[in-house]
Amino acid sequence: MPQLSDVDKSKFMRREQFHHKKKVFALRKSRLGFTLIELLVVIAIIAILAAILMPVFAQAREKARQAGCQSNMKQIGTAILMYKQDYDEGFPTGNGGVNTDCNFVPTRSGWTGWVGNHLLPYTKNAQIYMCPSKGENYGLTNYQNVGGSPRCANAPYWWVSYAYNYLGPAAAGQKDSAVPEHSRLALLWDSGTRWIDCSIKSTCGLYVNRDICWYLGQSQVAGGNCGVTTLPRVDLTSWHNGGNNYLFSDGHVKWTKWTNMTWGMIIPIQQGHVDYDRPCVQMPVATGWPWS
Repeated sequence: MPQLSDVDKSKFMRREQFHHKKKVFALRKSRLGFTLIELLVVIAIIAILAAILMPVFAQAREKARQAGCQSNMKQIGTAILMYKQDYDEGFPTGNGGVNTDCNFVPTRSGWTGWVGNHLLPYTKNAQIYMCPSKGENYGLTNYQNVGGSPRCANAPYWWVSYAYNYLGPAAAGQKDSAVPEHSRLALLWDSGTRWIDCSIKSTCGLYVNRDICWYLGQSQVAGGNCGVTTLPRVDLTSWHNGGNNYLFSDGHVKWTKWTNMTWGMIIPIQQGHVDYDRPCVQMPVATGWPWS
């Protein structure tokens, strides 16, 4: 058998090394992609993570909007305190005028106007009357007639996301002294209505027709007539992760649920009153204004 020269051996070794490297490279190249099963597993993991995290992200986003809403309410609360200083400690309330005449709207705070019309000199910013979770096209106010159309072109703003509590001292433009506990009385909260003005158990009242009925569903409310069957209607109440922001008479704002609110926080009544500690999700038993 002929012997290979050193030169031939060297060439043979180099050739073998070249072919080996080529095979290794081809093998590595063939492994750069994923198999179909591997791709499906990755997609499934991503889908599961998305399903877990999306509600968390949504809650975080709503929490940020809730904080912006609280900032709005604090500014409104400051404006109310300034208003009271200028008007002998009286709360802003409804005033005279003609409901169907836009000339009266910029100075009205009830019906076709809103309480914010009285507060604009202290706020200079109508945007604070809109909750960041709602924005424009929600809660029309400052309109020409009770039907809600057309809007008054001379109005300072059109959209409101908050309800003003006319069942408190604002009902008669009363003074600070009419409120037993300022830190306990809610003046304003997130709502699909702009006014809490009817007696609580009446057909247009807070319990029978508005916020509480929206929150509980009319089947859970004696005499309920709000037409709500789902629980709750978060487009009308409790849209901040199941609760509302509330502005209290002393100017502080807090988030809570209707289940934690009592009638003594809506109506300025003394401790010992039969409905003072009764939860708002239960029908009050007192009669007469502002109960029935």
